[in-house]
Amino acid sequence: MKPLEEPESGWWKKLELDCRSFLEMKAYDNHAYTSIHQLLTDLVNRAGIPQFVIGSPIKTIESRFLLNLAGAPPDTRPASARKLQVNGTNGGAEAWRSTGLFASPGQNVIIEVPSTLVSVGWQVQIGCQTDDLSNLEELRRPAVVTRRFAIDKERIPVSRAERSPYFIGGKTCPVEWVESIRYYPAPWAELEFENIILTVPSQHIRSMDDPHSLELLWNRIMKAVAELAATPGKFARPERIVADVQISAGWMHSGYPIMIQWGAIQDIIDLQYIKANGTWGAIHELGHNQQKAAWNFPPYTGEATNNLWSVYVHEKVLDIPRHKAHSELTAEQRKATIQQYLRNGAKLEEWTVWTCLETYLQLQEGFGWEPFIKLFSDYQSKPGLSSNNTDKMNLWAERFSQQVQKNLFPFFKAWGWPVKEPSLPEWSHNPMLKYT
Repeated sequence: MKPLEEPESGWWKKLELDCRSFLEMKAYDNHAYTSIHQLLTDLVNRAGIPQFVIGSPIKTIESRFLLNLAGAPPDTRPASARKLQVNGTNGGAEAWRSTGLFASPGQNVIIEVPSTLVSVGWQVQIGCQTDDLSNLEELRRPAVVTRRFAIDKERIPVSRAERSPYFIGGKTCPVEWVESIRYYPAPWAELEFENIILTVPSQHIRSMDDPHSLELLWNRIMKAVAELAATPGKFARPERIVADVQISAGWMHSGYPIMIQWGAIQDIIDLQYIKANGTWGAIHELGHNQQKAAWNFPPYTGEATNNLWSVYVHEKVLDIPRHKAHSELTAEQRKATIQQYLRNGAKLEEWTVWTCLETYLQLQEGFGWEPFIKLFSDYQSKPGLSSNNTDKMNLWAERFSQQVQKNLFPFFKAWGWPVKEPSLPEWSHNPMLKYT
């Protein structure tokens, strides 16, 4: 088949989005809707659903159209009998509550809920791979693979549920896990610990004999994440990390949930691998989720200050020093980073990622972690009023100087910060003096 050319390819993409939006209407009592719905169903049945494997993504516009038309979790309606208890307490942002069940495509079940849950904001969600891949040119899965149903009645039709391998820290019986739970048939498994929930393909946990040891490590990691952030040890909403065959951007990305590629699964569930090599990427994304606008200076610090959590966790929990935790943090590489930045004139527009992180690492090596923890706590109650980078950088320099009772403004100036000096004793061990 001849490849489509512009503007035809653009028309197909528009048609794909329009068809998906149309199917979301679910106007089953409307003859026009059901007629077109049947037409689209017949189209997919005749053409067939494109098949793909890892390493061989869908590339053609026509195949992409068919995949996305057929690929959303079906809106089939209705039967199953499992009684569930779900913790409905939530004092913060939107939070998911796992059921340990998997909705099988094309089969039916009904969820019955107490009347007190009807029309008060609760929803049923099928799937957890929430990245929308509509803007990507190549697809390794349908663009949208999750679906939500509002709980607006006591009986909610969704798709048939199978039991998933589901480990809940402090609740799941170790013997039952080894003998039966890890072999439950659903293709996705969840490991729910105190402050984080990991979702991975079931094949990756079938041979996991001791999830409790992994739980203990993740509990320590998340305790350290909260410690540096100066937040309560018990998260208001546990973080989530979800593996997917394809995500919307990068190797991993932050958010709720944090999304990771399949190739990174060992970074979150392989206990021996984590102990030996660390898990920089996962903590990097958890660090993103701790960043606050009041002490971040976009676009400079976005991919830098989150790495403070990576350094903290690797050293405090995994006993991996920073120079081994990441190749950019060897003494030689750090020195080269500083020298290159200064040779270029210490321009703020070049103060990003590892160069930016170096500023904070020098402060940490000079004064320890305590000033950071106290400052992060201070910012929660007194975030500052300005959203201007210059004002925010001056406020950070002032507050850090006050924490350590040293005038750090010459230090920040050496890094190219637009700061004005206060009257405090100068930091005599300023590591940037040897470069001036």
